[in-house]
Amino acid sequence: MRKYTPEDAWRAYEQLPQEIKKVIFSVDTSETIEKICVRNNIKREKSSLLAEQIGYVLLGLFPPEEFKEWLYEEFGKEKGKLISHDIFRFIFFPIKNELEEIYKTEVISLPKAKISPPPKRDIYREPIE
Repeated sequence: MRKYTPEDAWRAYEQLPQEIKKVIFSVDTSETIEKICVRNNIKREKSSLLAEQIGYVLLGLFPPEEFKEWLYEEFGKEKGKLISHDIFRFIFFPIKNELEEIYKTEVISLPKAKISPPPKRDIYREPIE
C-alpha cells in the first residue's frame, strides 16, 4: 500500500495533463468507484483505501501494474481480478494515452480483436434472381 503526503499529491497533480485532472475530481469517477465497490462487496474501510490507491495511480505515483498486484494481495487473486478489470475498463481506459505518457509504458493491454477473412464467393453457384 502506498501512502503520500498531501504536498506530494499536489505537486504530482500540478504536472498532470488536463484530462487526468478532470478524471480525478469527476463525480463520474467517484460514482464508478462506488459501483465497483458495491458490485464486489467491498466494505467502507476498504473502499476508501481503494479510492486512495486509484488516486495515486491517476497522480502518476503508483504504476498500474504494481496497483494490479496490490489489488491481488489486498482482495485475493479472484476478487482482485474482477476489481482490476472494472477499474482498468471504466476509469483508466478512457485516459489510457495520458496514463501511458506519464508512465512511459503501455498501461492497459486489451486482447486483440480477431479479424476474420472476408467470406469467399462460391464461383460454382449461380446467382438467384
